[in-house]
Amino acid sequence: SMHWSAEPERFHRSLVAGAPYGGPIATVRNEHVFQPIRADMRNDLQIWTSAGRLISSMPWAHTGLLAMGWSSQERLVCAFESGVVRTFSVMCEPLATFTVDDRVASEGGAVLAAMWPGGVALLTRRHSLFVNASVARSGDACQRYADLRVAKPPLCMCVLPPPREDSGQVQVMLGTAEGPVLLADRHECRDIGLDEGPYVAFAISPSGGLLACLSEGGVFKVLSVEDDFRVVEVASLEIRKRPKQMVWCGDDCVALYLVKVTPSDTMQHVLFVGGPKNDW
Repeated sequence: SMHWSAEPERFHRSLVAGAPYGGPIATVRNEHVFQPIRADMRNDLQIWTSAGRLISSMPWAHTGLLAMGWSSQERLVCAFESGVVRTFSVMCEPLATFTVDDRVASEGGAVLAAMWPGGVALLTRRHSLFVNASVARSGDACQRYADLRVAKPPLCMCVLPPPREDSGQVQVMLGTAEGPVLLADRHECRDIGLDEGPYVAFAISPSGGLLACLSEGGVFKVLSVEDDFRVVEVASLEIRKRPKQMVWCGDDCVALYLVKVTPSDTMQHVLFVGGPKNDW
């Protein structure tokens, strides 16, 4: 049976990272979301089963958390605005701490982070992109990518995993505030020609072959990564805000999770689930 109902607003107030294939789920309080006053205001990192049973927890004293994700070895990876990456075991045991690149802090810190099972990408306030192809160290695993040449911070970012886990051939997709979608690697940054932007959310499928894109105006598209980002599915959704999360369920279904404030000042949790042939 499911146990999440004991605290229904947990996911709204927290940053959440779920491991693939029904694995553990990590939650930590989101410092950018209002927290109601409670008897116990201590902030903990908590790791749960997918059914909502607590596995482990530890006091959380860190600030500036940008993103969390799980590595291919089922280690929790946490990326911070400072450029620091911390990893933890399923039992909340600290494993590794390293700085992706000292230039991240000198450029005002990171404003966006994106992960894949083998590493993390950080975008700085000066729009520099650093990609670290390891979750255990930096040094030679870190590369500064090509200049993005954008005037405003991108709205979203997604890593396209490399063909092999030990490969450093990582590409990064960025949705710009001006509308174009950029594809960056170590050598160049190019516009892939995707119209109807700006785009506010990307999600790569587990196989790495499909990319889901959601625009500011509610246009949802699925692109074939291996076919030069050809559009294979298009749908129009009644969504006019950035989803809290957009993820793939296998390679043939996408889930979008949104939180809305109702006129009575309560939270309404909305889940869109779509599959092939625009079946939403």
